[in-house]
Amino acid sequence: IVGNVFGFKALRALRLEDLRIPIAYVKT
Repeated sequence: IVGNVFGFKALRALRLEDLRIPIAYVKT
């Protein structure tokens, strides 16, 4: 469960970064 929550938070963080620099993530 803890890992799931951590992964969820990490996913949200990645999505926030994706909004800032979507091009970098798209290329990655």
